[in-house]
Amino acid sequence: MEQDKNYDDELVGTCLKCGIEIRSIKGKKKKRFCSDRCRWDWWNNHITEEKLKSRLQVNQQNHIVSK
Repeated sequence: MEQDKNYDDELVGTCLKCGIEIRSIKGKKKKRFCSDRCRWDWWNNHITEEKLKSRLQVNQQNHIVSK
């Protein structure tokens, strides 16, 4: 019973947008959002942040310094 409880903790997470507890399905990728609405809202608010991160990663890989 103790092992099952610890394993279940790995399948439980929180929505990145609203913080609601969500459970993932065993054998699948861990869920990050509780609904499509939360996913859309989060990505719409973080899209520029994510683009900047990817640009910096590419620049670091290519050793290009950007402003």
